[in-house]
Amino acid sequence: MSTASKSTHLEYLQRTLQDPRNPNNWLMLGWTTKDPHAALEFFQEALTLNPNDPSILDSIAWAKSRIENHGDDALSPDTNQAIREFNAIRETAVQESAAEELPAIKKVSYWRVLVSRKMLRLWMGLYLTVITLAEILTTALPTVELGLIIYGLALLLLIVHSALVVSRREQRLLLTLAFAPLIRMISLSIPLRDLPQMFWYLVIGVPLFAAAIMMMRYAGFSLKEIGITNRRWPVQLFIGLLGIGLGYLEYLILRPEPLVAEFSLQAIWFPAFVLLFFTGLLEEFIFRGLMQRAFSTIIGAYEGILVVSFVFAILHFGYHSVIDIIFVFWVAVIFGLIAYHTGSILGVTLAHGLTNIGLFIVFPFLVSLPASTPTTATEATVSSTPGIVLTVTPTPFQPLSAYETPFETATLIEIQPLQATFEPSATPPGAP
Repeated sequence: MSTASKSTHLEYLQRTLQDPRNPNNWLMLGWTTKDPHAALEFFQEALTLNPNDPSILDSIAWAKSRIENHGDDALSPDTNQAIREFNAIRETAVQESAAEELPAIKKVSYWRVLVSRKMLRLWMGLYLTVITLAEILTTALPTVELGLIIYGLALLLLIVHSALVVSRREQRLLLTLAFAPLIRMISLSIPLRDLPQMFWYLVIGVPLFAAAIMMMRYAGFSLKEIGITNRRWPVQLFIGLLGIGLGYLEYLILRPEPLVAEFSLQAIWFPAFVLLFFTGLLEEFIFRGLMQRAFSTIIGAYEGILVVSFVFAILHFGYHSVIDIIFVFWVAVIFGLIAYHTGSILGVTLAHGLTNIGLFIVFPFLVSLPASTPTTATEATVSSTPGIVLTVTPTPFQPLSAYETPFETATLIEIQPLQATFEPSATPPGAP
């Protein structure tokens, strides 16, 4: 950036600090920066304040075209430093300008402080704690009412919080995090008792796909930005083959029963397609595409990968296996790093799909189960009481059971008759 343009950029930066509610300041701040990545962020801030301005939409399109032409280069040092300085004093400037222009409603500043950028990490810790608690209660208790209520409150709070913040990047972070409670609430509310288990993934996946696409359009992400691209496709295909080994390792941990009755092409082609599309593509689209992109742009790439991997592992508590939760977390970290460094989710989508295909279709037939291992991924005894079997969660998108009513979907309980032999001389008539 030349000295003159840098001076102009800093001048508009100062104007934006004084009047952050003026979309024109954000617009000019974007046009005076040399880096198209930073320009896109400034234009999106302007769009948040004035969503109907065609010049802002044209500016966003121009910035995206520059990014596509120049690749995924990092921010220039000058622009990066300007953004850091701006973020450091932005909240103070917002409060001061609000106090000067609207002294009669000064109390609003308390809400501004509560949802400020400085409080974002504290809010993230709170949301992650609440989501973890809700998932534990949902999978551990005989009923899901309490966990479902906590999930509903978390979803509502995330949506309201996203409406209160000014920054579009913060909005994207909060709304993508809302997919965690949304996934579990959808899986608990759809009646699936009369459907084969394989169709559960499809029925739950369709509304989640629709929500993910709407989120992508609202956030202004292009397909390339969230990794839906064939960039370096030979490398992506090689990465996809990792799913075979990962599926075998997870099978050794969980030992699930197969999702199909027989191992033949006619029996496995449709279940394999469903697992590839509605677990591989859909989960990577949401977690490594939307969520990781939103988190990385505001808290950093590697920290964002860790947080998203933690959320992904939380939604696997239904396995009731600590080893599998740790395994899933580190696989998610590896997938996140691959998606970040390659700029594509094609390879991890294929690897994810092959992992689930191997786990639920292939290896249950190829690897013999020991006779002393009755626990499966879809049914696990979590109570010491004989005859009570609780259905748990094989993937984040599979419901916890198959009851028709929304509030009875946590457990599928089979009460088996007691088997006992009583001596006539020792047992009074009518004894249970």
